[in-house]
Amino acid sequence: MKLLFMELRKQADRKFLVVLVLIFAFAFGISLNGAKKYNNQVSSLNEMSLYNAQISVISATENAQREKDADRAAYYEEEAAAYSELVTAYENKDVPAVISATLRESNNEISSNKAGIILDDESFNRAKKNVDICSILVKKGIKFYHSPYMEESYCDGVQAVTSFLQEYLFLLLPIVMMLLFADCLATEIRMGSIKLPLGLPYSRTRFLWNKYIAGALLGMVALFVAGFGAFLGGTVVAGTGDIRYPILAEKSFFSVGKEIYIAEWRLWLRAGAVSFCALLFFAAFALFIGVLIRNCIFSLVFGTILAAGGVFAMRKSLMTSGGANGFLQYLPFSLTDGVAAGLGKVYQKTFSFQDDSAGLVSFVSSNTMVVKTAFPGIVFCILLILWSAAFFWIAAAIFRKKDVL
Repeated sequence: MKLLFMELRKQADRKFLVVLVLIFAFAFGISLNGAKKYNNQVSSLNEMSLYNAQISVISATENAQREKDADRAAYYEEEAAAYSELVTAYENKDVPAVISATLRESNNEISSNKAGIILDDESFNRAKKNVDICSILVKKGIKFYHSPYMEESYCDGVQAVTSFLQEYLFLLLPIVMMLLFADCLATEIRMGSIKLPLGLPYSRTRFLWNKYIAGALLGMVALFVAGFGAFLGGTVVAGTGDIRYPILAEKSFFSVGKEIYIAEWRLWLRAGAVSFCALLFFAAFALFIGVLIRNCIFSLVFGTILAAGGVFAMRKSLMTSGGANGFLQYLPFSLTDGVAAGLGKVYQKTFSFQDDSAGLVSFVSSNTMVVKTAFPGIVFCILLILWSAAFFWIAAAIFRKKDVL
């Protein structure tokens, strides 16, 4: 334990504190800006929803009066009543009432086939999603409702954490771990401070093991700081949110195939388990780079580029292949996205641009591509642990024979 505490004190230096501050500022800024943007959009969307509900009341009432078939008339009467309830809820800015009215209106939409009214697939799926989510919200007494028209959001503190981790965690982990630890061995060798611990009656492998564990623990601290920064950014704008909010994910962390709505805190646990295993891998990878390269700056730059570039390349390969990227999916850089492992799918935004008549490039639209992961979250953890063990073993084998004194 003495060696471990010595390593923790050594690695928790000024550079570590600077990186923590930068991580916090980045997460806080991204979430604060995202929350402001989301809430501005939601404000406009609520006004539009109120207007649409008012129009729908008039339309449904006219259809009910005009309809001669009793079942169809009853359907339109219920539609008018549900939309009238929704209008009142929006006018009063009563979120629980909006949830209740949305559930009533969506249940009526789903039952439209009984009245001989056929919905298109998009409308039916949206109504089914509303019923699934709103039923959970009513049952659990959750007083937040994230619009189904918004694909992702930073609408409150809790959701800001999920959104931030989903969009940035996969690339943040390798960069942070390499910045913190890729040059730690090279620095000690250059400064000569490595002579003291190696002069103690411990093996070089044990010395490297304590350095490895210390790096992983400090990496967890950095991860928590990022999460707290994201939470604070969303909370400042729109409150804390609710960790029980339902989110669609794989039913089990141990199998794939069936999706259900799980509480957001359960997604955090899943993502945290995979992210911790990813931290173990990147700590081992950082040590591997450190024992290979003596130059501090080169080990830092090369390690960061290699790790971040590997993760980015694997993500691009996954999205391009639609998930079927063969043996590449077993490589460690394909396994470090904790949120994707927890959800059982990867989200990737794509943007469309075009040239106008003046030769300027302008934004046209954005879409979200969804790709299912190849295996359950537990397999991500197992593979990452195996890769971590392999890189640590190789690093230790090299370090035992290396002349560092």
